[in-house]
Amino acid sequence: ACLAPGKGYREYFLHYGALPERIFFVPHAVDNRRFQIEAQCLEPRRSQLRKEKDLHENAIVFMFSGKFILKKRPMDFVCAIERAVRQNPQIQGLMVGDGPLRAQCEQLVQGRRIPIRFTGFLNQSQIIKAYVVSDALVLPSDGGETWGLVVNEAMACARTCIVSDRVGCGPDLVIPQKTGFIFPLGDVVALADSMVRFSVNPEGLISMGIDARSRLKNYSVETAVDGVIQSLETPLEPRVWHASA
Repeated sequence: ACLAPGKGYREYFLHYGALPERIFFVPHAVDNRRFQIEAQCLEPRRSQLRKEKDLHENAIVFMFSGKFILKKRPMDFVCAIERAVRQNPQIQGLMVGDGPLRAQCEQLVQGRRIPIRFTGFLNQSQIIKAYVVSDALVLPSDGGETWGLVVNEAMACARTCIVSDRVGCGPDLVIPQKTGFIFPLGDVVALADSMVRFSVNPEGLISMGIDARSRLKNYSVETAVDGVIQSLETPLEPRVWHASA
């Protein structure tokens, strides 16, 4: 049996000869309920939490979450925010995480006075606060991002997501103009334009966030467990062993 976390994995297995009936859906998932409940509890404190992170109360905040490494392409996020702010000064960025490229990003932000705040690494007990103060998640990663669980986390918190066309979860979770937007890898102009379009319609962002959370219904721990059980329960034809000469 083959366990496929998403559409891309299923296509991969089929390409290499797996039988369709031997492929089982076992999605990459987070604890959707925990993220949803904690986000809803924190929502009334959104203004206060924004002040703590030096974010304007009425800003449209785009969030980057991940290691500051090449495959995550954090500099694409920085450059896109810089470009988007020229068209809408209400836009701000929030970068969560740490890594070897963080200093380079901070130097560019400081040198060009780009409205981006850095939180450093946040563990699971703190990351939900970052989603709550943000309006959308951006994941500009290259093909090394075989899924991107931060998208699951953000959507569980009712946040829309903008991802590159190389991010593994894109075909499964990101429905353009409904749960988010997909842009060509490395196309900072397209990424910035999507930020600007979303920023002029805050109500639309809220609606898309609700749709994003609904999209996760089939991408849950429960669904993953069911897929594993189905794969184990499916009978296999007895294998005939041939004696070697």
